[in-house]
Amino acid sequence: LLRIVRDMYRGVVDSYYKFEATLVSKKSKDGILSLKEFRSLDIDKFLAGFYGFKRQLLVGEEILRQFKSFLLKRQGETMRWWGVNDFANYVLAPEVLASLCIQEMNLGRDLYDKDTREKAYELFDKTVEYGIKVADTDPLEDWEIEVEEDQLKACGLDPTLYSSTSHR
Repeated sequence: LLRIVRDMYRGVVDSYYKFEATLVSKKSKDGILSLKEFRSLDIDKFLAGFYGFKRQLLVGEEILRQFKSFLLKRQGETMRWWGVNDFANYVLAPEVLASLCIQEMNLGRDLYDKDTREKAYELFDKTVEYGIKVADTDPLEDWEIEVEEDQLKACGLDPTLYSSTSHR
């Protein structure tokens, strides 16, 4: 699904997140995304809903691993303003996850169909809170699983029955 990164640059697919990122960058009086401006953003517009922010960042890291040189050669005004790392995390990663959502939820057959992608974007918009409050609390890394198990034990609960991994 990472191919969408190249396909966005080929004009094969329109990007809701790039559109939003461009709007934000054009409203700015600064040449780059400042910390102050970042903190004032409605970041929910750039989150892949129910997948959660932690998973979105993992996708962004993989995009950078595979496409950083490709992206650096094709920087437009929007990516230069956001910076390649933030652009990968807040624009490209949710687009990749939108494709995954379309597949997992059987929202349509064509991953690049505008109406089909719109369904994924709407679903993301409605499930941002779930992603932050539920998905992001689910451990991804081994150390997070250990911390969760220690916390359960401290509460007198059996991790084999109550940990998030016990339901997988």
